[in-house]
Amino acid sequence: MKYPFSVNTGTTENSTETTILEGFIFERGDEEPTVLCLHGNQEENNQKDMHLLANALLSKKLSSVTFDFSGFGKSTGNFSDSTLEKRFEEAKDISPFLAPEIPLIVCATGTNAIPAIKLTEFYSIKTLILFAPNIENQKQDEEENKKYIQTIFEELQITKHLENFTGNLLIIKGKNDRIADKPVTNAYVNAFTNTYKKELFVIPNADHNIHKFLKDNTDIFKTMMSKIEKIV
Repeated sequence: MKYPFSVNTGTTENSTETTILEGFIFERGDEEPTVLCLHGNQEENNQKDMHLLANALLSKKLSSVTFDFSGFGKSTGNFSDSTLEKRFEEAKDISPFLAPEIPLIVCATGTNAIPAIKLTEFYSIKTLILFAPNIENQKQDEEENKKYIQTIFEELQITKHLENFTGNLLIIKGKNDRIADKPVTNAYVNAFTNTYKKELFVIPNADHNIHKFLKDNTDIFKTMMSKIEKIV
């Protein structure tokens, strides 16, 4: 079953207007959601591109929560104000819809891997599933990019989260992805030094719009789900 919900996050320091986050709960009816899905920035339908995953997880007896960050989809707010820190806070605002005191699974796309990683200190997270994780404004030179990525990790204060995470990690990316390219992906993979399980799944012929590719290629989607089932 899929149920819509709304969250009023209240006012901010920069605005007296309240923000309304719109989302959906995918649940079997006999258990509370234990999966939080964070959409990417470039998908045309934002959170709806996570609905295929949420429906598939239901068949694995896992209930999920999806929502639009402010400035995206049906949520209020402006995209220009939607920083990674703000998205981290909005992800925390969704916590009442998740099962309390149960280790969670967090799925995130693109740069929203950053708030997902920061959530490991706020939630007890069993598994992180990152789709095409990347960073903003990366460099073209490979060696320069490696140094830049480490600097960004430190500036965003996620280095300790990367090192302290002891759960399971699955990174899914397209082989033809020129945004979350090989150096960026490897930086994420190597930064997680204490995971229980860790796997990188590279999908041939897929580019950065990985959810659209998975939607259009059911066989690859089934393969991905088999990997998710093993790691959650």
